[in-house]
Amino acid sequence: MVSNLMLPMESRESAPDWVFAQLVRRIVTGELPAGSRITEEQLANELGVSRTPLRAALVRLENARLVIKQRNRALYVSPLRAEEIEELSNLRERIEGFVAYRAALRVKQKGVSTERARLICQQIDTKGFGNPFDLFTLGESFHAEIIRLSGLSRASDMLSDLYLGLERYRYILAEDLDRAPKRVKEHQDILSAIEAGEAENAENLMRRHIRNALDIYLERLAPMFSPPS
Repeated sequence: MVSNLMLPMESRESAPDWVFAQLVRRIVTGELPAGSRITEEQLANELGVSRTPLRAALVRLENARLVIKQRNRALYVSPLRAEEIEELSNLRERIEGFVAYRAALRVKQKGVSTERARLICQQIDTKGFGNPFDLFTLGESFHAEIIRLSGLSRASDMLSDLYLGLERYRYILAEDLDRAPKRVKEHQDILSAIEAGEAENAENLMRRHIRNALDIYLERLAPMFSPPS
């Protein structure tokens, strides 16, 4: 997802969209660190934009809870919090579990093709683990394809919001290859269950896959978490 966020100026749909994408990228990559104070003047100068599109983008960031405004109206990048990632991951687990369930039913009942999902799995095997961000990007593509197979458009919208909140946590661990072989195997098992039309098994495997990721987040990121609010 991060790779899609830094769009050239000429390709943006609107100035607020471009500013929003730029600020999300900076927050996700840590260029704007969690807990750091930001100002409109600073951001406007750095991005070379006026206050109007910047303020519109900041409102969107507040709504996404990536930026918080204190009572004195000072703006801060939201801190990394264990309770936030637990909430986001638990919601994602339930939604994506149902997505996998529905994808398996559609494959079984309507013969929906899984060719694209299978190709992504093959690409993961082909690329191996030399570049961790290749696996990160392909993993995103895999999950997006399962959502497409499910035909659940509203689930796609809901998950987009969850992914936005999770992105900076996922980015921090993108270079951690310790779990890479397990993630690849989990993707393959999920797809095999979907292709076999085993809806309940597909749901259980997807939920376990996301739960396993949460355990890693909580373990590896513990030193970065702010105290519970």
